[in-house]
Amino acid sequence: ERCVTYELTEMVVLEVGAGDGRLAGALQAALDELYSRAPESGPKVVLIATDNGTLGRAEGSTCGHLVQTLGFDEALVKYTPDV
Repeated sequence: ERCVTYELTEMVVLEVGAGDGRLAGALQAALDELYSRAPESGPKVVLIATDNGTLGRAEGSTCGHLVQTLGFDEALVKYTPDV
């Protein structure tokens, strides 16, 4: 509904505390598959994964999704996500 109101062609979703990026990778793959089947159904969803790195889980991750080392406050300012 919000996407239609603001005529968004792309919707940015921000995951904070993403750790190694496993969830972000799985979600992005599923969302890309859904979009490829029905692009007219709504905006393309772009998932951005961030983690502040305090637990060290993002280092050397091989889960297939890039995790940016940013605290939640920095990430919100940098990306101004839709969700």
